[in-house]
Amino acid sequence: MPVLRTLLLLAPLGVGASCAAGSQPGSAPSDPNLLTRSEIVTANAHNALDVVRRLRPAWLHTRTSPRFLGAQEPTPPVVYVDNVRYGSVQSLAGLSVEVLGEMRYLDAPEATQRFGTGHTGGAILVTTGL
Repeated sequence: MPVLRTLLLLAPLGVGASCAAGSQPGSAPSDPNLLTRSEIVTANAHNALDVVRRLRPAWLHTRTSPRFLGAQEPTPPVVYVDNVRYGSVQSLAGLSVEVLGEMRYLDAPEATQRFGTGHTGGAILVTTGL
């Protein structure tokens, strides 16, 4: 019985150690909805569209949200730069990697809550490093 109790007490420590073993020291797990400056630099791309294509291609998929009854056909995400509506996904091609601070994807409900209607495809938020 004391051995079983000891094993049960030590089991959570083993699980935590095994989970941490796969990550590098000092590195945080990658967020699928966020691209940090350090990730952007490693993409070896010329513009924001190339960065997204290489690192988060799922952001570019057009989608229809079942929560929005007015959406009749799939729509792409809307791009915002420094919280100002910038354009379509293709407008990312005009943003040089040098000006990018971070990029974040918002799904349709989040984008609608933040910016209002017309975001059934979500939104890509670009924060410049300027």
